[in-house]
Amino acid sequence: MNETSKEITISVPGTIIAFLFEILLPVILSIIWMKYFYNKISCILVGIAGFVASVFIEKYIFLLLIFLIAGYGVFYYIILGLSPGLFEETGRYICFKILLSNQGYNKKEISIGYGIGHGGIESIYIGIQVLSILLTKDKLIENGSLTVSIPFFQCLMSAIERLSAVIFHISASIFVYKAVKEKKIIYYIIAIVLHDLVDLFALLYQLKILNNIYILELFFAIFSCCMVFFAYKLYNSLESDSNLENTEENTRTEDENLIGNNN
Repeated sequence: MNETSKEITISVPGTIIAFLFEILLPVILSIIWMKYFYNKISCILVGIAGFVASVFIEKYIFLLLIFLIAGYGVFYYIILGLSPGLFEETGRYICFKILLSNQGYNKKEISIGYGIGHGGIESIYIGIQVLSILLTKDKLIENGSLTVSIPFFQCLMSAIERLSAVIFHISASIFVYKAVKEKKIIYYIIAIVLHDLVDLFALLYQLKILNNIYILELFFAIFSCCMVFFAYKLYNSLESDSNLENTEENTRTEDENLIGNNN
């Protein structure tokens, strides 16, 4: 280990805080959702499955084929930036198609549950990665995989980024749910474009075109807040089938009463 590598440090308190936040965030959101919105954990599990399946197909089949055809180059990085939005939002779309084909899941609340599952499992995965960096830091420094120090506030950026990401995934789920529920494909396309826009900035940071992590995370946080604002409006414009059934039931009751009074 050379003298430079000895100077590389990782904030232990920051890493532990980030790890706990990224693990507990989806757990707490799931508990709140099941208590106050919908008591079926299956929607969250479908969100987890949708994320895992879409990412697996994207990274280990699609991107591998692109690499074998074109190798690493400009074309590969363009596809790398665009593919997450396409695959993850398509996975969302397919899962909502399946869920909404079951009368028991014809409720707008499932859009939130799916988003918690989708964003939550990604948060847990990132949390495990953060902890693994701390546990294996000496080996990572020795083999050159870790070449810079990670201070306390940069560790916290990981937690803040996951909060923004979960907010984004819940919002995107509402967009795609509306696309499926109301057969308006434009909302599915919008979700893909917004997802690709977020990943584009992340890709620019990885390529060191954007160098300031704090500005990047500030942009992502503002972007997610704007997106959740519009998603909230979309959510309120949706009407669960249960509400429609209650309306139809009330209409039938009024008709029956009217007929009875006429008789």
